[in-house]
Amino acid sequence: MCDVAIESDDEARRAAEAIIADIGSGHIERAEDFIGLYGDPRDASRVWSFVLPVLTDAVKRHRTGDGSPAMTRLAAFARVYNDAVQHSDGEAAAAKAERAAERRAATVVAIQPAPDIADRMIGVGLHGIPLPDDAMTDGNFLVTRVATPEGLVAFYIEHLRATGWTLDLDHSAPLASSPQCYFSRPNLPGRYISVLTGPGSDVGRTLLSISEHDD
Repeated sequence: MCDVAIESDDEARRAAEAIIADIGSGHIERAEDFIGLYGDPRDASRVWSFVLPVLTDAVKRHRTGDGSPAMTRLAAFARVYNDAVQHSDGEAAAAKAERAAERRAATVVAIQPAPDIADRMIGVGLHGIPLPDDAMTDGNFLVTRVATPEGLVAFYIEHLRATGWTLDLDHSAPLASSPQCYFSRPNLPGRYISVLTGPGSDVGRTLLSISEHDD
């Protein structure tokens, strides 16, 4: 079977009318075959944009007393179609949630263990968050040599989670070349902390930024 291409809205409308006629006459299989002619999903969507308003109207007319065979078939088809769409949407949402959960789990597993630098993290920053004892200001960042960017962000992930903060794995990038993580806490509704680390201009130096933001 050759794919059919839709060149204009008029063609899409005529194709939709043919599908509606097949549904109304009871030739559902033929209507489905007709839909299958379109190799480009955009063409099928274009045709379907003319079919759906008719199906919606058919459901309304059937509810208000139009019991003609064609209207009954169109209304029944519309209900089956809507059920299929809802089922498909539900499956898609579940699959998306499952993929997100798998990604979050994989991210957690991949985060390296925190280095043993607790004795060097004795400075005090926002909300009492510890800072490296050698931290110096460099523009909008602090600069330290206590750990690599990956090691330093791993420390903050471990420390903050242990002190009541929640790591937002949907938006954080702890494995990036310049790791950045977002943390929230129940006693700070509508606020979050961003921890950003990255390589400094000199070998062995790590940039650090800890800032607070609104949601």
